[in-house]
Amino acid sequence: MPTLQLLADGKDAARVLARMHFPENERERAVLFEWFTCEDVAERAVQPASRNTDVLLRMSDVGWRGRVAGEILLRVAAMSEFGREEPSVRKAIYSWKRHAIKLRTLEDGELSIERTDKAIAITEKSGWNYHAEFETVRHLWAAHRILERDTPFYEVFKTLTDAQAMQRFLAHAAWFLDFEASHGSRNHHDGPLLDRSVAWVCVPAPPALKPDLEPVRESLTSDLDGYRATKSFEG
Repeated sequence: MPTLQLLADGKDAARVLARMHFPENERERAVLFEWFTCEDVAERAVQPASRNTDVLLRMSDVGWRGRVAGEILLRVAAMSEFGREEPSVRKAIYSWKRHAIKLRTLEDGELSIERTDKAIAITEKSGWNYHAEFETVRHLWAAHRILERDTPFYEVFKTLTDAQAMQRFLAHAAWFLDFEASHGSRNHHDGPLLDRSVAWVCVPAPPALKPDLEPVRESLTSDLDGYRATKSFEG
């Protein structure tokens, strides 16, 4: 099991978020870690505008995909929690897609063309791709989705510099990892959703803490209305 050592040196939030964004890409992870750990905002401000823009755009694009992976896991957990018949990744991806399209649909029925909405493809195939891309860290992204209920995306880093908030975040991530490692899906006939040995785990970590899944219930019920199994894009 790969471990991410936390050092309580004021840089743990940067370590965790950099790993979440780039679990396999050491170069890009180092760039993001450096950007997060600038001494202060003033130092970041004197960096070339193009570099700041590039880092922010890359973080935004990767962050969208990671959040989708986290949302899918969150929805599988909610299906299990609320007794939905045969919880599965396929159903979670279907419900995520319907929910995302609803959020992008304007009053006149057209889809929004705002850049942040275009940053990810809203298809079942893309959902499977993001689910696989962030396999080793999607439990952290699921905890990120819980945190986002009260914290905007670009303020998550600042929030996680608070030790108490970080501990709660890590406790939720531990719960999601336990869930993945102990629950199966119709799409995972031979075992659980995830082999725990491949997941990144922060050390030291607090005991697992189950997050409140109730806020997902209404959306999940609505978005799965009329669901019929279709050809899977998995793999």
